[in-house]
Amino acid sequence: IARILALSYLCLLVRITNYWPMTVLPLILRYNLNVQSDQSVSNYLSIYFSSFYYGGIVGAFVWPYITNHLSKRNCILISLTLQGAFNTLSGCFNKFYLICLFRFLIGFSYNLNTVGKAFLLEICEEPYQQYAFTIEMCFSLFGVFVSPLLGYKVYTYTGNDYKTTCLY
Repeated sequence: IARILALSYLCLLVRITNYWPMTVLPLILRYNLNVQSDQSVSNYLSIYFSSFYYGGIVGAFVWPYITNHLSKRNCILISLTLQGAFNTLSGCFNKFYLICLFRFLIGFSYNLNTVGKAFLLEICEEPYQQYAFTIEMCFSLFGVFVSPLLGYKVYTYTGNDYKTTCLY
């Protein structure tokens, strides 16, 4: 149970890290990156959000090969470390293409859908695997649910400063 809860908590943290900008990204574009027209904001939003998923597509093909050489546990720890580092680095730049590059790398390093699921299958006996997936999914969905509000609160708390918000 402790391993399932630990992995579920990691899924929660990953969701919060990845979904916090949803509500504040238009504000970040206007106030921190000086994008003023509504059409440009819309274009930038689509590029920003799709860059994460493009990275996820590439990572879905790469992480299985990495797990052949490292344990699943180490892969999960490496993934989380990379995501935290790339999220922090994305706040260090005011260039949109660099922020999208880091979003791509965050998506690439997000391996809990592939490696994390296989890790759950290893640590759970067969009759309890559905419960383990349910617990993990509840934590993940709670992260998706709470992260936009959390992102908005932190962004406004830091005085609409994108760099400081990424450090939180």
